[in-house]
Amino acid sequence: MTEPVVFNVTDFEIKYNGDEPGGPKEHQIDARILGNAITSLCDIIEQSDKIINGESSDVQVNVKAHQEGSFEVVVSVAQQVDNVNVLEVLGLSKEIVAIAAGASVGTVLGAIKWLKGRKLAEVAVDEKKGTATLITRDNEEIECPIIVEKILSSPSVRKGFDDLVYKPLASEGISLFSVENQDEPVVTVTEEDKKSFKAARSLVKEEKLVETVTANVHISCVNFLAKTGWKMILPNGNEVATAMNDHSFLERINLNKATFSKDDLFVVEYTQTQTQVGEKLGRPRYEIERVVRHRAAGDRKIV
Repeated sequence: MTEPVVFNVTDFEIKYNGDEPGGPKEHQIDARILGNAITSLCDIIEQSDKIINGESSDVQVNVKAHQEGSFEVVVSVAQQVDNVNVLEVLGLSKEIVAIAAGASVGTVLGAIKWLKGRKLAEVAVDEKKGTATLITRDNEEIECPIIVEKILSSPSVRKGFDDLVYKPLASEGISLFSVENQDEPVVTVTEEDKKSFKAARSLVKEEKLVETVTANVHISCVNFLAKTGWKMILPNGNEVATAMNDHSFLERINLNKATFSKDDLFVVEYTQTQTQVGEKLGRPRYEIERVVRHRAAGDRKIV
């Protein structure tokens, strides 16, 4: 007998404020704006949940009764209890504080507010650390979890925030969008900040995928004078050009030139970096970050 799926339920409020007659101040809003906003909120949560927790994950989004005052909608989200909390990753459950360049951000909304509508020149993904570094075209950068970057890069999620936040604020009579949890502010977006949520056709010019590997390799070509001009033979037999970033190893090998052999086996930690532009993946670039061990006779060991 299959056990029933247990859900964790979170309620929060989305609000639209404005001072124009016939608008949120009088508990009214254009039906198309509201309909698109609620549909887009569902799309954001459901798409993000699939990215985070997989295709089989189930999340339920319901709307409860409005409350008086500004135009407010109470949203109820039911998530499977064993899953990563999608509202926490999006930034819809805790207040987002201002983030300085060079720091780290843990939520999608935090990253959007930090970007302020700027496009990214590059994204460097480090699979080993589980982080992505977002680099803007004006050379500011910030670090976030890979899952935040994946959601941020989703066209359907970007379009969802466009319909939920940007378009209502761009319409007449609405000057403030906010999310509250038990009357505590979580997100506040003014009319002046709406461009941060405008969907761009493509968020990033290029993405760098970085994988760190530890493996046994043969060093087939050396350059005693510089970090470039080196080659290594990977475990699969492929010979590739590589940079040598282990300066301590360079010093040691310069003291032992006569005992170095291309047949020697080295345990190295290297990075493989590939640049992706759209659907096109570039050729990998290799860099040896650290030489861990030199597998050779005892009298010839460098490491």
